[in-house]
Amino acid sequence: MFNQPPVTIGTWALTSPGCPVRVTVDESRQFATVILGPDNREIEISLDAETLAAVLHRGSAALDQLIGRTPTDIDRSGTVPLSDAFTKPRGREHIT
Repeated sequence: MFNQPPVTIGTWALTSPGCPVRVTVDESRQFATVILGPDNREIEISLDAETLAAVLHRGSAALDQLIGRTPTDIDRSGTVPLSDAFTKPRGREHIT
């Protein structure tokens, strides 16, 4: 296991459509744990609030790029149906 604060890493994962996703918050409310995969083959990542906020912010931008969504695609409610969004062409762009 790699242990070099602020990150401890033991493995990596690649997901595919339909991957089960669960999120829990620990009793002390210091970490949110994202759990990917079925119960017998899951991977967990526990994130503090600051890191989770960064993942959500950058993840939202990444999702926009993966599904080819642009600001003009978003309706007045601030959302676009994923079923519509996944039919758009995809490009290869770096998320920063």
